[in-house]
Amino acid sequence: MTVHLTGDGTLRISDARGLILLQAGLPGRPLRAWRDGGVPLAAAWGAWGFPVDSPLTQGLGGLRWGADDFRPFLRGLLWVLEDGEGFLTVVHPATGRLIHLPLPPGRDVRVRFLPDRLEVAAGDVEKGAPRQWSIPWIGLLPRLAALGPRPDPPKVGTALAPFPKD
Repeated sequence: MTVHLTGDGTLRISDARGLILLQAGLPGRPLRAWRDGGVPLAAAWGAWGFPVDSPLTQGLGGLRWGADDFRPFLRGLLWVLEDGEGFLTVVHPATGRLIHLPLPPGRDVRVRFLPDRLEVAAGDVEKGAPRQWSIPWIGLLPRLAALGPRPDPPKVGTALAPFPKD
């Protein structure tokens, strides 16, 4: 799988044959990007290769919930921090899906991928707003579940065969 991200926030995922599986625009322009469980990328835009098979490709059942370091189970994900839009976009190229995680308000946002949690800190915040925010990886799993494989659609019947056979 190849992910192309441009400076204006255009995202394109294509397979080895060049078939485009997803083309979308991010809410903002990419500011910083990480892959897998927090490996920083040299630039926030470019083209990167991702594996077709990753832990989330099988859904949440293949993850080790009690692991001391959960980051290896995030292999195959692209994380993009956008400029001032208040979102951290998570892309799973193997399934062609993405989610937007809302971030606390603030400027100069820093993201840290720790073994047990995702931590976000803002340098400049409004009075009363939190400067630091963190959520355990297990708390993000309901959101990350949306990146997993799509369930098989139910078989559709017709007027002549209302109950399809397997």
